[in-house]
Amino acid sequence: SAVMADFEAMWERMVALQEGRPGVIGYEILNEPSPGSMDEAQWGAEVLSPFYSKMAAKIQQQQPEALVFFDSTGLSAVLSKTPLSRPDGKNLVFAPHSYDPSVFMGGPRFDASLVASRLEDWYSLGKEWDLPVMIGEFGGSADREAIGAFLEEHEKVLDRLQGHGTVWEVSDAEERWNGEDFSPIAPDGSERKEMVDAIARAYPKAVAEQNSENTS
Repeated sequence: SAVMADFEAMWERMVALQEGRPGVIGYEILNEPSPGSMDEAQWGAEVLSPFYSKMAAKIQQQQPEALVFFDSTGLSAVLSKTPLSRPDGKNLVFAPHSYDPSVFMGGPRFDASLVASRLEDWYSLGKEWDLPVMIGEFGGSADREAIGAFLEEHEKVLDRLQGHGTVWEVSDAEERWNGEDFSPIAPDGSERKEMVDAIARAYPKAVAEQNSENTS
């Protein structure tokens, strides 16, 4: 279709512009795709997974060693279940999201007790697929009760799983993305202490290469 041709052309241009740029570790093809009116299970296996396989191959024709990240639906972020089957290809990274049900359905507070089971489900699926997992998004509204505990629980569970994830989002923009207010930085540039304390952590800027021949 013309839409698909334009989409592929967009990604060809994107890779050409970003290749070699410091800080770019890979490409995520599509954020939180949706089946629309199609049966979700059929769409996941017959449409979305082949689409990811095709796009990963096209990106890696230009940049053979590129990491290609792929996501599941927005609802999957809550249920930790996906209609996807494993896409074909190399250097793929499964990048599902993790959100509390209250993000979509409302409620007074976040339930940190659900975080571990959700992340464990995603990392178990990654092991089944023999693919690395990176939680592409986790976070929640700054004004929701227990937001700090919710974020901190993600960090603790990811540590235990030796996993990785990215907080959505960090911005001091006045205009809210999707009407959401998920940033640990307020529009005036001040820090929201409960959120910042949960996610501000020490990290190594560089790690020495380990030579296996010189270790015992």
